[in-house]
Amino acid sequence: MELLEKKHQKTVPQKELRKISRTLIKMNTPPTNYILEKYGINKTELLIGIHCPECFFLPLIRKIRKWFCPSCQTFSKDAHLGTLQDYFLLIDSKITNEKFREFANLHSSPQTANRLLQLANLKSFGTNKGRIYSPESLP
Repeated sequence: MELLEKKHQKTVPQKELRKISRTLIKMNTPPTNYILEKYGINKTELLIGIHCPECFFLPLIRKIRKWFCPSCQTFSKDAHLGTLQDYFLLIDSKITNEKFREFANLHSSPQTANRLLQLANLKSFGTNKGRIYSPESLP
């Protein structure tokens, strides 16, 4: 930092800093060109399911409200959060219960998927089958 400060000793006026600040805030928007589209990858080529946060084994098994990895024998309560982040980065900035079950390869009930989505502290819009979740507060 000291080297950078010595190299760039010119001060910037407050007015200019505010202008730069407003521009940065304005340009800070979620990506609209998702990776799959950019590189011409088809969704069917993706490996779906919940992956293990320890060894990245795919897919994990849901056992008594926890995810179990048959490879490293570990349990995780929040392994689905990584899958949600992958979905939001690769496919879309919003997800439904049905799309989550499909992408996470969940063969459980919609109620289980609903509980997992609610526990992820996502913003939700709509009701019942029309509910859409977005990653506003996903860690």
